[in-house]
Amino acid sequence: MSDATVAAELSIPADPEYLAICRLALGGVAQDLPITDGTLEDLKLVLSEMCANAMQHGYAGNHRGRLTVTLRTAPDRLLVEVADGGAGIARGAADGVGFRLLRRLTSGYEIGAGQSGRGTVVTFWRELPA
Repeated sequence: MSDATVAAELSIPADPEYLAICRLALGGVAQDLPITDGTLEDLKLVLSEMCANAMQHGYAGNHRGRLTVTLRTAPDRLLVEVADGGAGIARGAADGVGFRLLRRLTSGYEIGAGQSGRGTVVTFWRELPA
């Protein structure tokens, strides 16, 4: 994924009121890509779920935390990364609704620890048609 270029990076408070900004940014990045409206809506849904998970579980509803959403494009895919500095992913958390959507609506994903082992980073992508 080293061929991906950062198209946008947002740092937002861990507050659900900011989810719409993330969805709008994703729509803006995708506007010139060969992606259907339905696929874009799927990715917006997954983005919202991953951000909501970070807000609810990583920061336990504490709006003082921050999320970083990074949107990248590559010749063959659109990549989205959601990072938080919260508590980290709990055992069994990948069984929730958001992670089921992640598995179903994306081409692939990775889940790891944040910088210095704190927090969680979820990266997902959708392959683009040739």
